[in-house]
Amino acid sequence: MLSLSLALFLMAAPNECGACSVRAEKVTLCADHTREEQLVLKRERRNFEKADTDEQKVAALRAIAALTEAHTNAPSPAVPKVLAMGLADPSDVVGAETLALFAPPQNPQAALDVLLDLRRDFLPRAKLDVPAPGRGLKTVGDLKKLGRDSAQAMTQAQEARPFIRAIAGIERHLVHLPDERVTKALREDLSLPSSAALTLASLGAQTTLEPLRRALEAYGEPLPVTWPPARDGSRSDAPHPGAELIAALEALAARHGLAPVPEEQRLSSKEWSLWLAANRASFPERLPGVGALPAAR
Repeated sequence: MLSLSLALFLMAAPNECGACSVRAEKVTLCADHTREEQLVLKRERRNFEKADTDEQKVAALRAIAALTEAHTNAPSPAVPKVLAMGLADPSDVVGAETLALFAPPQNPQAALDVLLDLRRDFLPRAKLDVPAPGRGLKTVGDLKKLGRDSAQAMTQAQEARPFIRAIAGIERHLVHLPDERVTKALREDLSLPSSAALTLASLGAQTTLEPLRRALEAYGEPLPVTWPPARDGSRSDAPHPGAELIAALEALAARHGLAPVPEEQRLSSKEWSLWLAANRASFPERLPGVGALPAAR
């Protein structure tokens, strides 16, 4: 239960706490908010672990995220760290809700650190989920070497794996955290098409587009835009990262008033690579960085 002093304070100032502060990028919560944070984090972590349904897990995560609403002037880094447990959950519903809760007013620097750390930790576990013949494959040509059935089986296995899905969700969410740490993480072992490539294109700075340009040049094939058919002939209606990448590049062109690659060449990875090189000066040199924490008053 909230202490009387904290309850009265929240009634008077529901979004800021004059006793919570940020100095030299370090958050210090007042005594009441510190106690409340400790109680809620312990309680809701336990509720999440004992939950039987996605709804119960989401309720626990929302209660954790709501802690910040009482002191948005000093968002605690502890909240994103505990929210991270939702991204390791196998449920798509829980994972998507968790990512949404990383948005403001949560501590942006802590959110970025947590998401990049999780992605790094998930990567080796995701690679183990890929069938052995498919590990290390990066292009459509590589997939074709496996044969039609093996390539389809690998695609289906990738879509089903929780760590691969979690990484894709994280990479897509990183577009909301335009920081050079994102560039550094995503440009390593960049494959096409992928959610990492989509995010680099969407961020749209020279530092993000240059590794993407090199990847497009090395890819050297038409970008795929649909999933291969399943064994029964059916096709997935989920968005294909290749189609999303092309759409992101076309949106990038529109934002800067540039003519995109001609329609007859819009699937060409090499043409998009040449386009990025030719228009490099039109894009900002670097990403602005995640939002600074509120300065102490």
